[in-house]
Amino acid sequence: MKAGLLGWVCGFALVLGVLPAHARQLNLINESFAPYLRGGYQVSNLKKSSFAESSGTGNEFSGDLPFIANYEFGFVWAIKEVSLRFGFEVIRPRAEKGILATNASGTELFTVDTDVSGYVPRLGVDINIKQWPSARIFLNASYGMANVTVQNSYGFTAAGQAAYSLANFREEVKGSAALQEYALGWEYNAFDTTTIVLDAGYRYLKLDGLSHNVDVTNFQGAVTKGSSALNNTGGNRALDLSGYFASLHLRFWL
Repeated sequence: MKAGLLGWVCGFALVLGVLPAHARQLNLINESFAPYLRGGYQVSNLKKSSFAESSGTGNEFSGDLPFIANYEFGFVWAIKEVSLRFGFEVIRPRAEKGILATNASGTELFTVDTDVSGYVPRLGVDINIKQWPSARIFLNASYGMANVTVQNSYGFTAAGQAAYSLANFREEVKGSAALQEYALGWEYNAFDTTTIVLDAGYRYLKLDGLSHNVDVTNFQGAVTKGSSALNNTGGNRALDLSGYFASLHLRFWL
């Protein structure tokens, strides 16, 4: 997925680079079309849920996933007081390696490397609250369908092997759910026909069911590809990638 995404982004940048350059006065009231790039940072509810709830009961873990980075590209189509936004977003919490699991007595049992990633085709609408030729304030509502993958790799100590009768293993689980996002934004003319957008708000993304993407023997026993991923209590695994966010866009008005 990374190679394909890199190709799309490079092609996107190439198109922008070969467009004819000419000086003109930007007027946001009259502009209608702009490709854009966006990067955001989010406080996450994910924490330890990508691994802890399915890695044995009563264990303590040395790390978690407190933040999520978001990267997006697409285009904006503006119609008077409303702008439609069509985009493709990549969700990337920072991968954490070597998270140590200990039991109640402090014995080291295993380490886990956890990596969460996802992508979201999405559609949004900006409703202008106030607009000037070189700036505007808007409310945004966006919707998309997120596809998320979790990869966990476990390395056991001798004590961990004795406790769980497991060899080192790697599991991969995936799921999909609707993304909803709401924000307040400010767009202003930075230079030539390029604008900068700053926005902040809240995004809701909860996955209530995940499935295994590979055959593996894990803490829940032998599982097969396509079967439901379960937690320590036998219920379905869940992920909460909701949280407050802030982001910055570059829009290139044509």
